[in-house]
Amino acid sequence: MWTCRLCSRPVNTDRAVVIDTPAGTQLFSDDAATALALQTRISVVECVQCSLIQLTGDPVVYEQVSSSSSCVSEPLTDHRLDQLRDLLRMGGGVEGSGRMLEIGCGDGYLLEHAKGLFGKAVGIEPTRRNAAAAAARGLDIRQMLMGRGAKVEGEPFDYFCCFHVMEHVTQISSVLQGIFDILSEDAVGIVEVPATEAAIAQQR
Repeated sequence: MWTCRLCSRPVNTDRAVVIDTPAGTQLFSDDAATALALQTRISVVECVQCSLIQLTGDPVVYEQVSSSSSCVSEPLTDHRLDQLRDLLRMGGGVEGSGRMLEIGCGDGYLLEHAKGLFGKAVGIEPTRRNAAAAAARGLDIRQMLMGRGAKVEGEPFDYFCCFHVMEHVTQISSVLQGIFDILSEDAVGIVEVPATEAAIAQQR
């Protein structure tokens, strides 16, 4: 029996939709034969209790893989920094003040650019390789998984950001509770996930 990633209630996988899809977004091909060879099959189901649409495959063990890239465009970097400045304003802070936590910081690319915006900036990264790369940049990194009961040195945090991480999480409620427990009373944050509908509409 599959358990919902959000509400932890049982989900009937007999009603799952099975889809043939490329094995990875980097593997799309215009050649029909190649595309067929690269094809894999995924199972998608909707939880009738909370309506979360989710995959039913085995989760990726993120401590053992490298899943983020430091090849970020300048416009995207500027956009992310603008989002963090908005976060500061929402929290009533000024540049150079407050404690900020980035959940899923990868190799620390954004954290390095954001250091001057906050008094203290800490990153959490489950992947050993990425955490080591971030630490090599001289950043304040914790190689760990976020979840209920997690403790992060430097807490409580006044700000947090979580960009394109939640779609990889197996137990969303545990991660959200873990974040909540290490925040200050008036903390504010950003959680961003891919907008699949927008990507389809804009043919990206």
